[in-house]
Amino acid sequence: MEYPARLSPDKKDGGFVVTFRDIPEANTQGETQEEALSMAADALLTAMDFYFEDRRRIPEPSPPSKGEHLIALPTSVFAKVLLLNEMIAKDVRPIDLAAKLGTTKQEVNRLLDLHHTTKIDRVAEALVALGKYLFVSLHEKDDGTPTFRQYEIDERGASKRNKAIGIVPKSPDEILMPDRTGELALVPPGGGKARSARAEADKLKKTSRKRP
Repeated sequence: MEYPARLSPDKKDGGFVVTFRDIPEANTQGETQEEALSMAADALLTAMDFYFEDRRRIPEPSPPSKGEHLIALPTSVFAKVLLLNEMIAKDVRPIDLAAKLGTTKQEVNRLLDLHHTTKIDRVAEALVALGKYLFVSLHEKDDGTPTFRQYEIDERGASKRNKAIGIVPKSPDEILMPDRTGELALVPPGGGKARSARAEADKLKKTSRKRP
């Protein structure tokens, strides 16, 4: 998730002022363009705290305009932004999400704490409980360098993805995702008990060997 930032010369005090039109709370300045852009990342991250503390929806980044610079959020923060926005959109309280995940309200609050280290897998599980799927994709940067597009959410079924690696879901909406140990698992929509993807793949191999 990258937010467009604009650098404007500070005619009064010198240097450059940085502003984000999508996140007005984020603004900073630096003596040089390089320093201002470096400070911009910290300003954007600090502004996110205001939204999380107030439980306000965080605006999505607009397409960049000519002359603007793209400032990226850390991937772990981006994932939490998606979770916060989804909870607000569906009017789900931390205690409600805790019930869906079979955990405590305190753990959900930690998922929404930018200063608490959280595994991406756990945020992904929380989004699955809300009917969304968190996935990573790769794309080319403008200079041709491969880079992660970070995380996106999708509420469509994942059956095509599962079939591509030889695993057949029990339902078209069953989702393939890492579990807490890092192993791939098949998760039913809305959460629930997951099935080991490796075990399912082994079953398919044994079944295929038995066929004449």
